Amino acid sequence: MKPIASTRAAVRLTNVDKPAIEGGDPVRSDPLPIFKLSLTEAERAAVMGVLESGYISRGPMRDRLAEAFNAYTGAVHSLVCSSGTSALHLAVGALGLEPGDEVIVPSLSFVATAFAATYNDLVPVFAEVDAQTLNLDPADVARKITDRTRAIIPVHFAGQVCDLEALWVLAEAHDLALIEDAAHAAGARHSAGMVGTPLRSGIRHASCFSFFATKNMTSAEGGLVTTSDPDLFERMERLRAHGIVPLDDAPRASGFYDVTMEGFNFHLSDVNIALGLEQLKRLDEMNVRRKHHASRLTELLEGLEGIRLPETRADHVFHLFNILVEPERLSVDRDQIVRALLAEGIGVGLYYRPIHQFTYFKERFGTSDGMMPVTESLGDTIVTLPLYPLLSESDIDDVAEALRKVLGYYLR
Repeated sequence: MKPIASTRAAVRLTNVDKPAIEGGDPVRSDPLPIFKLSLTEAERAAVMGVLESGYISRGPMRDRLAEAFNAYTGAVHSLVCSSGTSALHLAVGALGLEPGDEVIVPSLSFVATAFAATYNDLVPVFAEVDAQTLNLDPADVARKITDRTRAIIPVHFAGQVCDLEALWVLAEAHDLALIEDAAHAAGARHSAGMVGTPLRSGIRHASCFSFFATKNMTSAEGGLVTTSDPDLFERMERLRAHGIVPLDDAPRASGFYDVTMEGFNFHLSDVNIALGLEQLKRLDEMNVRRKHHASRLTELLEGLEGIRLPETRADHVFHLFNILVEPERLSVDRDQIVRALLAEGIGVGLYYRPIHQFTYFKERFGTSDGMMPVTESLGDTIVTLPLYPLLSESDIDDVAEALRKVLGYYLR
């Protein structure tokens, strides 16, 4: 099959092949996964070193990833924990809010963003996202603030930094905490420094990262939360470890401790930390590859009829590469486009379905279809394409060729 040329003119539909789902030949006989893990011998050796040491949890590796992340981002305090979800849980829990207080979150996100509120007996209030960037819309956040609002949790969606300045101004004006969900944004920068550091002082602030297998850097499972607030950090540290504090003047031996608050077991093993440390060393390199692939894919897809591309800026680290199908220009819906791309051998996904449309939130908080038209429209049209460091130029060409075939066939 002739590869699609990397010009806008070349991707305009002329002689469309029949998609595989309609009886044609697929673009790929060996399916391209939506994600493939990038590991090196150094990472394998680091993990084996921990296993062979006998100290596989809460051993000598315990604080090294936090120290390395501080050095990398410029953060004052970092706390390693068991997942990005637990990072959010700790950051919101450490604020000491009252049951029933409100936290504003985007609905276009993974459900963990909203669970950060519900885990702490708080009410998630959903705000719209911007139709172009897919990030939280500060104007709608402002409309959703009430006398019960205590915090905002913006997401750096897909790896692009949100409008942090506008949200920071709102937090300052209304005395709100701002907890960044930076699960997609390891290695990204905002106007004042690295994501993980505050835009400026004056509000309670933390940034929460995920190191899940598919993220820009991984520790297999794991997460991390940064803050410059020593009191917030101390409270998160105690929450992470069952509320335990050591006893004064007691022997430095197991069991000599007090429990001062209800807490959790949100520790991360030394095995995971060893992998994360090595991945952090390659984070910038892997993000450069992601940006290169995203640029090429964007070039190939520009001008392709039947889709549009979200707005991207230079601060994007492309955890995800999303397109938005245009149903008014197609004879089928988004789900059929997904089925057709899968039949071409291209792994695709849906990141994300709006949180407020899940049954749990409808039943507990009374959310409903139709309450967030921008987010719901995006949720009905978004498709996530493969984008990760191990993609080859040929892989990217295949993604574009499959889209050309499928969209061309289903154009009205």
